[in-house]
Amino acid sequence: MRTSLRAFALSTAGAALVALSGPLSAKTCNLTVDPVTIDTGDFTRDGIGYNGASPGPVLRFKEGEEVTINVTNNLDSDTSIHWHGLILPYQQDGVPTISYPVH
Repeated sequence: MRTSLRAFALSTAGAALVALSGPLSAKTCNLTVDPVTIDTGDFTRDGIGYNGASPGPVLRFKEGEEVTINVTNNLDSDTSIHWHGLILPYQQDGVPTISYPVH
């Protein structure tokens, strides 16, 4: 499932940081939510990654910058992403079935 959202980056520090590793900056960002294997060095576990990795990319925006973030869910189940530093409608940010109904 692919979802797009448009948001304004807001922050008193002047930049929003979505803590998801490798910098990525653009007016349009493409993210995938993927099943990944997480290897700690001591053990491996199935987990969730972004753009095929865990942790995923860091998204940085200037305060007031309008951005479009395209998200493609490659998991076998519904998921959501909580965006730190971005003010969004509750239907685009939160926990499915708690913040908004799942269709």
